[in-house]
Amino acid sequence: MEIKKIAILFQSTNKVPIEFEERHLDMIRQTVPGVNVVRAYTESELLPGDLDADVLITWGQYSPVEFCTKATNLKWIHAVSAGIEGLTIPEIMSLDAVMSNTKGIHGIPMAEHTMALILASLRQLPVLLKQQQEKVWLKHKPDETQGKTVGIIGLGSIGEEVAKKCKLFGMKVVATKRTPVACEWVDELYPDHQLDKLLCQADFVVVVVPLTPETTKLIGEKEFKLMKKTAYIIKYCPG
Repeated sequence: MEIKKIAILFQSTNKVPIEFEERHLDMIRQTVPGVNVVRAYTESELLPGDLDADVLITWGQYSPVEFCTKATNLKWIHAVSAGIEGLTIPEIMSLDAVMSNTKGIHGIPMAEHTMALILASLRQLPVLLKQQQEKVWLKHKPDETQGKTVGIIGLGSIGEEVAKKCKLFGMKVVATKRTPVACEWVDELYPDHQLDKLLCQADFVVVVVPLTPETTKLIGEKEFKLMKKTAYIIKYCPG
């Protein structure tokens, strides 16, 4: 595949606080010598000047339909996110272009953030911070991770990293996976259709599935009723 121009379409937001820095662009240039790299924050910036791009690098929740359909040289669309739901629409999927995503690099940061949320909940940090700001000094009994159960919905690369961290904190780990395959960090693994077995025993429910027609509205009133009244839910949403 001959690559002469790579277009990058991405804008940092509060939900997605990452950025393409100059060092990232230099890495691309070093990997593909002689390539022309163009940086855009909105789709309109790529129209019409960069319709000769061979590659589009973007965020998986974007749907740059006009650019993709007009860029006649487009051979490859790459999402820097694990999820690609914005790109998996008929107008883009029907194009004769390879589509890929960045999988496997998000596990550690997302697992660490999950543990931060779990620990903050058990130690009641939001309550203590609010009381500190209001200068109210009340005692609260903190809880521990030891003996708690985490339920991971979607045991992909991110889910496995979450499971690993939770086991190291002494938690029981149960999970669901479309095609169950044994994992050393998981105590009980269920197929998707046995989600109820996970929900009824979890103290923390962590949802890390891609957004697809099958996972849309995955958690609703029925599922909440199956959960413990004391349970927390941690759900990662597209940026």
